[in-house]
Amino acid sequence: MRPKKREFPEDFRRKLGASIAERRKLGKLTQDELAGLVEVDAETVSRFERGISMPSLERLWVIADALDVGIGDLLAATSALPSDQARKITTIMAGLATADQRLLLDFAELLQKR
Repeated sequence: MRPKKREFPEDFRRKLGASIAERRKLGKLTQDELAGLVEVDAETVSRFERGISMPSLERLWVIADALDVGIGDLLAATSALPSDQARKITTIMAGLATADQRLLLDFAELLQKR
Protein backbone atom coordinates (compact mmCIF):
# COMPACT_ATOMS: atom_id res chain seq x y z
CA MET A 1 0.00 0.00 0.00
CA ARG A 2 1.41 3.35 -1.05
CA PRO A 3 1.48 6.22 1.41
CA LYS A 4 -0.91 9.07 0.67
CA LYS A 5 0.70 11.87 -1.33
CA ARG A 6 1.13 14.92 0.87
CA GLU A 7 0.80 18.41 -0.55
CA PHE A 8 2.47 21.57 0.60
CA PRO A 9 0.19 23.66 2.81
CA GLU A 10 -1.62 26.41 0.91
CA ASP A 11 -0.02 29.09 3.09
CA PHE A 12 3.45 27.81 2.17
CA ARG A 13 2.65 27.78 -1.55
CA ARG A 14 1.14 31.27 -1.38
CA LYS A 15 4.11 32.74 0.52
CA LEU A 16 6.65 31.12 -1.80
CA GLY A 17 4.73 32.40 -4.81
CA ALA A 18 4.61 35.91 -3.36
CA SER A 19 8.36 35.71 -2.76
CA ILE A 20 8.99 34.74 -6.38
CA ALA A 21 6.73 37.56 -7.60
CA GLU A 22 8.41 40.11 -5.32
CA ARG A 23 11.89 39.13 -6.49
CA ARG A 24 10.77 39.12 -10.13
CA LYS A 25 9.38 42.65 -9.79
CA LEU A 26 12.51 43.86 -7.98
CA GLY A 27 14.48 42.56 -10.95
CA LYS A 28 12.12 44.45 -13.27
CA LEU A 29 11.11 41.27 -15.10
CA THR A 30 7.70 40.41 -16.48
CA GLN A 31 6.23 36.97 -15.94
CA ASP A 32 6.85 36.30 -19.63
CA GLU A 33 10.51 37.27 -19.33
CA LEU A 34 11.02 35.08 -16.27
CA ALA A 35 9.23 32.25 -18.04
CA GLY A 36 11.69 32.50 -20.92
CA LEU A 37 14.66 32.41 -18.56
CA VAL A 38 13.43 29.30 -16.75
CA GLU A 39 12.03 27.59 -19.86
CA VAL A 40 8.37 27.40 -18.88
CA ASP A 41 5.36 29.31 -20.17
CA ALA A 42 4.11 32.53 -18.55
CA GLU A 43 1.00 30.75 -17.20
CA THR A 44 3.26 28.40 -15.23
CA VAL A 45 5.06 31.36 -13.67
CA SER A 46 1.67 32.87 -12.86
CA ARG A 47 0.56 29.62 -11.21
CA PHE A 48 3.75 29.52 -9.12
CA GLU A 49 3.30 33.15 -8.05
CA ARG A 50 -0.34 32.63 -7.11
CA GLY A 51 0.50 29.49 -5.10
CA ILE A 52 -1.64 27.32 -7.35
CA SER A 53 1.25 24.98 -8.10
CA MET A 54 4.71 24.39 -6.70
CA PRO A 55 7.93 24.36 -8.68
CA SER A 56 10.10 21.29 -8.27
CA LEU A 57 13.29 21.78 -6.28
CA GLU A 58 15.26 21.79 -9.52
CA ARG A 59 12.92 24.37 -11.10
CA LEU A 60 13.08 26.49 -7.93
CA TRP A 61 16.87 26.49 -8.23
CA VAL A 62 16.58 27.66 -11.86
CA ILE A 63 14.08 30.39 -10.83
CA ALA A 64 16.37 31.57 -8.02
CA ASP A 65 19.31 31.64 -10.41
CA ALA A 66 17.31 33.65 -12.97
CA LEU A 67 16.35 36.11 -10.23
CA ASP A 68 19.97 36.27 -9.03
CA VAL A 69 19.11 35.07 -5.52
CA GLY A 70 19.59 31.86 -3.58
CA ILE A 71 16.85 29.32 -3.01
CA GLY A 72 17.06 30.18 0.68
CA ASP A 73 16.15 33.77 -0.14
CA LEU A 74 12.95 32.61 -1.83
CA LEU A 75 12.10 30.14 0.93
CA ALA A 76 12.80 32.61 3.75
CA ALA A 77 9.45 34.28 3.09
CA THR A 78 7.68 31.06 4.07
CA SER A 79 9.33 30.96 7.50
CA ALA A 80 8.47 32.65 10.77
CA LEU A 81 12.05 32.29 12.06
CA PRO A 82 13.57 35.65 13.06
CA SER A 83 16.67 34.99 10.94
CA ASP A 84 14.52 34.40 7.87
CA GLN A 85 12.42 37.47 8.57
CA ALA A 86 15.63 39.51 8.88
CA ARG A 87 16.61 38.29 5.43
CA LYS A 88 13.30 39.56 4.06
CA ILE A 89 13.78 42.96 5.73
CA THR A 90 17.26 43.15 4.21
CA THR A 91 15.77 42.56 0.77
CA ILE A 92 13.18 45.26 1.32
CA MET A 93 15.81 47.71 2.55
CA ALA A 94 17.97 47.13 -0.52
CA GLY A 95 15.20 48.58 -2.65
CA LEU A 96 14.76 51.71 -0.55
CA ALA A 97 16.40 55.10 -0.75
CA THR A 98 18.91 55.87 2.03
CA ALA A 99 16.49 58.17 3.89
CA ASP A 100 13.79 55.48 3.82
CA GLN A 101 16.26 52.86 5.06
CA ARG A 102 17.00 55.10 8.06
CA LEU A 103 13.26 55.54 8.65
CA LEU A 104 12.74 51.77 8.64
CA LEU A 105 15.61 51.29 11.11
CA ASP A 106 14.24 54.03 13.37
CA PHE A 107 10.83 52.37 13.30
CA ALA A 108 12.33 48.97 14.17
CA GLU A 109 14.17 50.52 17.11
CA LEU A 110 10.94 52.12 18.35
CA LEU A 111 9.17 48.78 18.18
CA GLN A 112 11.98 47.10 20.09
CA LYS A 113 11.73 49.64 22.92
CA ARG A 114 7.96 49.28 23.15
